[in-house]
Amino acid sequence: YVAWARFFDTQILISRSTDCGNSFVGPVTVSDINGVQWPVPCVGPNSEVYVAWVQFSPGAIRFDRSMDGGETFGSDITIQNATFVYGYINGNITVFSFPAMDVDITGGPNNGNIYVVYMDYSSGYTDMDIYFTRSTDGGNTWSAKVRINDDTLNNGCDQFHPWLTVAPDGSIIVVFLDRRLDPGNLWMDLYMTTSIDGGNTWSVNERITTVSSDPTAGLKSLSLNPSPFPIKINQPEILAGRAGLLGEYIGVTASSIDNIHPIWTDTRLGNQDVFTGFRISPSVEEGASYKVKNYDMRVFPDPFVKNLRIDYSLAEKEDIRFFLYDITGREVSNGRFYVKERRGSFVWNSKELPSGTYFLHLKISHFSKTFTLHKIK
Repeated sequence: YVAWARFFDTQILISRSTDCGNSFVGPVTVSDINGVQWPVPCVGPNSEVYVAWVQFSPGAIRFDRSMDGGETFGSDITIQNATFVYGYINGNITVFSFPAMDVDITGGPNNGNIYVVYMDYSSGYTDMDIYFTRSTDGGNTWSAKVRINDDTLNNGCDQFHPWLTVAPDGSIIVVFLDRRLDPGNLWMDLYMTTSIDGGNTWSVNERITTVSSDPTAGLKSLSLNPSPFPIKINQPEILAGRAGLLGEYIGVTASSIDNIHPIWTDTRLGNQDVFTGFRISPSVEEGASYKVKNYDMRVFPDPFVKNLRIDYSLAEKEDIRFFLYDITGREVSNGRFYVKERRGSFVWNSKELPSGTYFLHLKISHFSKTFTLHKIK
């Protein structure tokens, strides 16, 4: 299912494919009124098709559903009224109160729950916050909104661009851009919060980025129209004439509460780049190790000068894929260790690597782990 807003009367439309994307039928009109944008579709456990979007006037997060595979939709439902639906925040960043939505289709205790997060500010508040709401009855009714960013109220620092996913274990993961570390309300970081009880409670917000980003990076010498001339700011060339446009959304996916992969726009290198992150295991004095049932891996020494030793114990013989990333997330090497026995070790000569911090990701079909390592001369 693909949903979009048709301009300029801005109706919400949807098309569907039943042959893996080779062809699409439709479109079908979803929204009852015009003046709407930013539709997000998802599918329920019984093939229900849900679509949520933002309505500009009066401001609201709206919702509709189809019980026949997207052929017909009912009457629009208001999820929540919204105070701020569209505008600009410091740094000339365009923001919308669009809904990020997903459904629990795990078959677990919260199966069928629909979850929505969005950006807004409430009466009497001074800055944007991230709000969560849910439906436990297929979208007929929605819970009161809950603020899930845990910085101090009215501190003048915005949170914006949220995204949400439900992992196969039923956990809810929400990521958003956050300015709580900058009293000037400009520099931003990626933060995350999670829930393992269907949104009843939320974890302490966790900073994902290690370096704050200036959203105005890359603006120097830009014009309003695309330019064929490269832009240089003592960084790699940019050929796009709108490098300063941050975009309106980020993303996250997860296979479990412990295996989460967010993606966001980051400017730590001077221009806009796409970054991702993943959880890493803690280092120990002699190296790093990780063990679960039937699997055991150890990488040492850490720090290292030349050779790395990788010890492994597997449930069955299977080659181990490896991926090495530097501190910026750039892949610098990849390959395969050919396994002859279920238990053994490899020695990897890394003398050509420059000094620095690296992430070594080891992967087999049913298990993967990332180790933080430090190369010294």
